[in-house]
Amino acid sequence: YDPQYKNWCEFSSSRPNTILFPNGGFHCVGPTMDLRSTANDLYVDTTDGSISLYYNSSTDNRGNDTSTPVVNLRDGGSISNVQCSRANISSTLPVDNCRTPVDESVYSPVGEYDYFNIFGRDTPPGTACAEMGLSNQPCNQNFVIGTDASLTVTDRARIAGAWFYLPWGAVSFASNSCGTPALANSFYYGTNDSWNFGGRIWVRTILACGQNHFRIPPSSSSSLNALIGEFNTDNTGYIGWTGIDWVARSPVGTRKGFSLN
Repeated sequence: YDPQYKNWCEFSSSRPNTILFPNGGFHCVGPTMDLRSTANDLYVDTTDGSISLYYNSSTDNRGNDTSTPVVNLRDGGSISNVQCSRANISSTLPVDNCRTPVDESVYSPVGEYDYFNIFGRDTPPGTACAEMGLSNQPCNQNFVIGTDASLTVTDRARIAGAWFYLPWGAVSFASNSCGTPALANSFYYGTNDSWNFGGRIWVRTILACGQNHFRIPPSSSSSLNALIGEFNTDNTGYIGWTGIDWVARSPVGTRKGFSLN
């Protein structure tokens, strides 16, 4: 579903017509974002409906160079998917200041819209681009997503309930300003709460810049009980290291040693 031409955002009461969103959601032409500062934190409020950003126009060539990504949230800029409390609303902001991240146990069944969606082009936005040390490659739509996996930072940036579909996208997760300074190992060992992305992602190229912890919901028929909200512990319903899942088994190649620099 494409927004009407020149309308940046519009609400549809009938789309998406899914289990989680029977009353529709917001559909927006994807904006260019450049928020490279620790003072820049973008909060996407999906309390009352889904929000979908569309970068799928065949004439949208933004972000086809790694130096000018269409979304650039590096160097401390971040984005969080939040659900704000509607209780005791003051004259200006809800009581929780709209900074409560969506829980990692919240996600949609395979093939359905989620709370926060980014949709990209089905064709490359250009040719003869450099990618991961290789030249003369088809161009990608480049996105740098700033998140925060720290256990000690108040109002840390997290993205859950997400569905990123970018067949010609290169998504870099710049966690904790790409790991400078790096977090202690204690943030990752012995706990399941250090995640910074929870959801489904389909991209051509993915780069983990800094320390990242992804939570990938199940999609196999044997895990359907997890799709109806049966969560008793923090890690119930997520694929393990040896799990079988289409999002985990589709890479065609990997390269090590490349960064955003």
